[in-house]
Amino acid sequence: MSESVEGDRVEELWGVLDELLVIWDGRPVQTSVGRGSRVTPARLAVVLAFASHTHRLARAVVHLHEAGMELEAMPLVRGVLEHGLTAQWMVNNEEALAGFVNEQQRQRRNTGQVMLRLGWGDTDEVAAIIAKSVMVPSTGDGPARVFQQLCEDFDPLGSELYAAYRVLSSLTHPGNHIVDSYLDLGSDDSNAITIRVAPHEPLATVTWLWTLCAGCMWASRAADMLDRNRPYRQPLRRIAKALRVPGTPDLHERTWLRRQGGTRKGKSS
Repeated sequence: MSESVEGDRVEELWGVLDELLVIWDGRPVQTSVGRGSRVTPARLAVVLAFASHTHRLARAVVHLHEAGMELEAMPLVRGVLEHGLTAQWMVNNEEALAGFVNEQQRQRRNTGQVMLRLGWGDTDEVAAIIAKSVMVPSTGDGPARVFQQLCEDFDPLGSELYAAYRVLSSLTHPGNHIVDSYLDLGSDDSNAITIRVAPHEPLATVTWLWTLCAGCMWASRAADMLDRNRPYRQPLRRIAKALRVPGTPDLHERTWLRRQGGTRKGKSS
């Protein structure tokens, strides 16, 4: 991509992000799934909360970008991708809510066990939390616990998104990418280390900005799909086309097979 073409694309993406934020701000505070819907209030609540948080994270990224803090914004870009795609998974996978609940129970149980070992909190109260952390196994447990599995539920697109997630993770956790971002290798003194006050730019703007737009679009689309009126279906479809991705990623065949408890057998010769 030439510099001029990339600049045009970046300008286009900023416009897309602005529209996505306006769309989300225009949503009514209360959403109804309507009578006869198979969507439960609990599922709707999780999707709306994830979608709302996705857009809040995106706004924070914009503020950090304007302050010249792009490396510091990368964990939030990763959060936008993770929450946006998880909202889609929650809408498309019937076992997603069960997996989500089980994962929260597992986390509560593990936290309670650590607290007991450390002697934190009221022993009886912590023990009660552990005892109440009951899980009913579901096919959504793996994806709810491991984001890679969740991404793979949307293959082939999911594998590309997980690769992007991994890149963003390398700019989030302590590692060589963080170290390299702050090192100034221009010194002739091999015994001296020069640290930059501001780090190098972590990724091309067009890359992380596209990820930001895609995460917000999927989050908003997930919320819109559960709204009986679907007020923003058309503009979100248009935005998905501009981003060159499906507005609603298709679940891979393995997701359906996992729910059925088996794998498809090959044809006999």
